[in-house]
Amino acid sequence: MKSPTKRYLPILGVACLLSCQRATSPARNTVSEEKLKVVYIALLEEGERYRSLPADSTRHFRSDSIFKAFNTSEEEFGSTVASYRVEPKKWQSFFEDVVKKLDEKQKQATDTTKS
Repeated sequence: MKSPTKRYLPILGVACLLSCQRATSPARNTVSEEKLKVVYIALLEEGERYRSLPADSTRHFRSDSIFKAFNTSEEEFGSTVASYRVEPKKWQSFFEDVVKKLDEKQKQATDTTKS
């Protein structure tokens, strides 16, 4: 007769392998890093345009239209942001890239108005 420990050993091994695989595989229902940046910037810009307006259904509709324009959903976006938040270095790198892109856009806009 097998000891109780030996009976559960194969089950524990499979459980360990599955948990390790989940930890290293990308989260489901997420968007690519580049799409995340573009959508995040679009949401920031939209929020800036409507900052003085009360948060109402019009504002919510506009964020929905941004998600639709980039062929993603609020759930996918939120899931991706959540996956970045658990990795501080990745989250910091993401924000640094977003700031660079926003600076470039602002510089281009300034250069265009000077011409």
